[in-house]
Amino acid sequence: MLAEFAPYMEAFLTIASIQIMATITPGPDFVLVLRNSLAHSKRSGLFTALGSASGMVFHGSYTLLGVGILVHQSPLIFNGVRVLGALYLMYLGWRSIQNPSHVEDSFNVQKDAAVQDLTRFQAWRMGFLSDALNPIVIGLFLTIFSSVMTGNTPPFIQAMFVAEAALISLTWFCFVALCFSYPLVQNLFKKTGVWLDRTAGAVLILLGLMILWSVWT
Repeated sequence: MLAEFAPYMEAFLTIASIQIMATITPGPDFVLVLRNSLAHSKRSGLFTALGSASGMVFHGSYTLLGVGILVHQSPLIFNGVRVLGALYLMYLGWRSIQNPSHVEDSFNVQKDAAVQDLTRFQAWRMGFLSDALNPIVIGLFLTIFSSVMTGNTPPFIQAMFVAEAALISLTWFCFVALCFSYPLVQNLFKKTGVWLDRTAGAVLILLGLMILWSVWT
């Protein structure tokens, strides 16, 4: 089994690097999980995180199909997608550096939120729709998979790429849901959230440059 994964370890590491940096950078998913955890309950936050991860599976599934078609039909188009994806990553990184999210404002907004808890399905649906309808995530997935896919990538490995991205999302947002009910964690993130954005932005730019380099070499 390990021998089957060995040729694709670099691809798995590339996906993990991009997905981790993109996931921990505060965005709509983060704010939604944070809101539901603070305004409702840990349970609501956890099911919102599950919904977000389900959205990742949704995007990953159809993106893999589209990338596979591009690979087989036109390597030129495929490389063009990789270049656009790398530029998109660099754009996300630059935006994170120039306009880091104001995490403290997100906490302040939640103080006036409704106290009635959500059902499991309501919380899951909010997370799923937030992810499934987010055009940024569509571009991100196209970037991730176009950077590692080849025409010879087995379907099983492709499915594992999707599972990896979803697991990273689920792990991070479950961590957010569990931890941000503690005042100590809230205060720490208020102080470091801006620098987390800027650090993640720098890494995204670096990853974009690496993808461009792989296209031209």
